[in-house]
Amino acid sequence: MKPRCSASSTPSSARQITCGAFDAGKAPGGFDPSGYVKGWGAGRIADTAVEYGLGDICVNAAGDIATRGRGPTGPWRIGIENPDAPASLCAILDSGDPNDLDGARGGVATSGFSRQDGHVTARGPAPAKARQATVVGPDAGLADAIATALLIDGREGAQWFAAFARTDIRGYRPVTRWGAILVEGDSLIRLGSCAEGIAAGG
Repeated sequence: MKPRCSASSTPSSARQITCGAFDAGKAPGGFDPSGYVKGWGAGRIADTAVEYGLGDICVNAAGDIATRGRGPTGPWRIGIENPDAPASLCAILDSGDPNDLDGARGGVATSGFSRQDGHVTARGPAPAKARQATVVGPDAGLADAIATALLIDGREGAQWFAAFARTDIRGYRPVTRWGAILVEGDSLIRLGSCAEGIAAGG
């Protein structure tokens, strides 16, 4: 099954992209899309703001972020909290390219255990493999779901993530807009567009 990006992402498309690592239908107690709706909601608010004439906006829904247009000095710059030292950053990401021909849309979502524990259920008896996962891309809802899935799969999710990220490449955009940063053990692992160009925070 080939992962694909949809402009109107859903929890079910996230399940397909992540090869089942994110599955809102298998949550304890039934359907639970909470690993998707916070990012999705931020994106909807950002789109509504643009419809009302606010071209440059950043919506922060408790850490899941949707941006449109430009930040104060260029692309919106989002700091990623260090899970071992919450007062410091482990990376700074550009949430989106303001010159993107498909529109200046950005999303950044982080899933982890430094602020909350027990809110993510891994598949099977094994615990989540990563301690924190951050995803950046043009769809905040999908970024939210993929971050949850990468928290579960850790570096083992690199294969499905790379397959998905490649679907974003076009003739006029030779590189993907999707990237991820995983904290697994003591390692910081960079995927997709985050493989290069990350400025570490201080």
